[in-house]
Amino acid sequence: MIYRVSTVLITTVVLVCASFPAHAQTAGADSPIALANRAYANSFPDSAEALYNNLLAQNPEFAPAAVGLGRIAVDREEFDKAEHLFELAEAWEPRKGHRQYGEGLILLKRGDNNKAKAKFQEAYRRNRSHADALIEIAKIQMSGLVEKFAAKRTLRRAVQVDSLHQSAYLELGKALELEGDIDGAVDAYEKQLRVNPTSGQALLNLGFALLDQGRYWHARQRLFDALANTSGHELELSLALAASYVGDRQYDQAHNTYVQAMQIMPEEELAYYEDITEIATPVEARYIARVSGEQRLLFLQKFWLRRDPTPATMTNERMLEHFRRVWYARRHFSEANQPWDDRGTV
Repeated sequence: MIYRVSTVLITTVVLVCASFPAHAQTAGADSPIALANRAYANSFPDSAEALYNNLLAQNPEFAPAAVGLGRIAVDREEFDKAEHLFELAEAWEPRKGHRQYGEGLILLKRGDNNKAKAKFQEAYRRNRSHADALIEIAKIQMSGLVEKFAAKRTLRRAVQVDSLHQSAYLELGKALELEGDIDGAVDAYEKQLRVNPTSGQALLNLGFALLDQGRYWHARQRLFDALANTSGHELELSLALAASYVGDRQYDQAHNTYVQAMQIMPEEELAYYEDITEIATPVEARYIARVSGEQRLLFLQKFWLRRDPTPATMTNERMLEHFRRVWYARRHFSEANQPWDDRGTV
């Protein structure tokens, strides 16, 4: 199966933006600036850039559009251009923290988190409704060992000052997952999707969180939506979908999905799924270590046949469950160890 990112949203956004008069630029969740910010949040920088430029063509001193273009310039490491754009935003809309926010983004891109955080804090002191500054502060907090649990409080403040922000609830969901609050994370991701229905990252994260809750059918719906709205996550999503089918005991679908996933899986990753040493007997483990080629393949066929609870069917439920466990260990317990730590082995 080949997955493609839909371009319908991008085209629609451009047409809608072109149809709005200048006085509607700051109004509501579907205003042109909100749609431009949505395109940026959803990782469509070229579309966002076109939308921001369109807004500036309608209103040559529209600061939020300059800020949006400044963010894109920072992402592209065009720092001089970014500085100019944030200075323009500050001149057009003074005392809103635009310049400090831009300086923080540049410092962050250059790897100086501490100075970047100080700039974002200054931006927030100047403008208590600066949700973007709060979000960047929270991201820095989440990256540290000491402050990571303060991120939730910072992000709750962000959604209070801007409940229609295109990514604030997404970041809050991540912070809640970091604390192990999966129920809270699910709620945050669902709120994000009410604001930004095509957020591929929110759909992906929500699908995984629902999977962790054992809500397999609901997880699949979100994972399929994520496939339609993201690019580059095909393997990750295929493995999650297969795990959801195993959870629902839909083994034929699980088998087919694993086959598709393994066709695009890198060799080094595939080796973890083919490795049986964790579940083999000592005699089997010694034998598999000595053989290769056709001997190894024949042994693996017999190995899994002996463990198949329903040998008369086309699928081997125990093998599919093994794949699900490898995927789970890789996802949850491989952060500091390869292929996973002792919890993954258990």
